[in-house]
Amino acid sequence: MLGKYSKLSSKENESIQVFFTKVSGIVNQIRSYGDTIPDKKIVEKTLRSLPPKFDHVVAAIEESKDLIALSLHELIGSLEAHEKRINRYAYQSLEQAFQSKLDSKEKEDKQKGESQKSQNRKSKGESHWQKNYNKGNYNNNN
Repeated sequence: MLGKYSKLSSKENESIQVFFTKVSGIVNQIRSYGDTIPDKKIVEKTLRSLPPKFDHVVAAIEESKDLIALSLHELIGSLEAHEKRINRYAYQSLEQAFQSKLDSKEKEDKQKGESQKSQNRKSKGESHWQKNYNKGNYNNNN
């Protein structure tokens, strides 16, 4: 079990809640075998095991909180709050990207439509001129 604990790390797309469940399960198994792990070590291990997108959050927690007194539940609460904020911005950015792509596509379609109308007018004009030419009307006043 200590091997699992030492290799513990969060995957990039794994939620804090899922990671916390994994950490709690391993810690509970270790403790059920009679071994002890101080909460401080669990908090430190959890912070080290987070993906890079949490680096700024980890730094803020390390600077602003007393890691000796910080419980795992307090840490998880703080990380979940930051995760919601990160995900909210990621969702907004994705939504803006889709909207931008949609706007671009609509603009492109509109330009194609106007270009097609212009081409249709030109081809009708040429067709009209060719008719007049074929009838023997050589001036363009018809």
